[in-house]
Amino acid sequence: MHADLLPQDIQFIWDTVHQAVEEAGSHNQLFSNGVEMFEDNGRFKVVWPDWLKPVQAYLTDKYSNQPTDALMFSIIREIMSEHKYSAFLKKQDSYRASTKTVTYADC
Repeated sequence: MHADLLPQDIQFIWDTVHQAVEEAGSHNQLFSNGVEMFEDNGRFKVVWPDWLKPVQAYLTDKYSNQPTDALMFSIIREIMSEHKYSAFLKKQDSYRASTKTVTYADC
C-alpha cells in the first residue's frame, strides 16, 4: 500500500474490502465491474464504486492535503490482488486465534 498510510489506515481499508467481498459473494465478483472514468474539461475523473466511498471519505478526512485519487489508485492496485486479500484473511485468522479467550465451554 501507499507508504504514507498508517497501520490503522490499512486495517480500515482491508476491513472495508472484506465487508464488500462478503456482500458481493467473492473477491472476483467485487472487482468484476471495474472503475468508471470519464473526461471533464481535459481532466480524467474517476467514479469510485459505492463500496469504496467510505475509504475515499476516510482518506479525504485524514489526508486532505494529498490528492485522494493518487492514494486511491495506489490502494486499488493492492486490493484488487486476490493473493493479497487472501494474505489479509490469513493474518486476521491468525490474530483472532492468538487472542482467543478460553472459557469453560471450550473445554
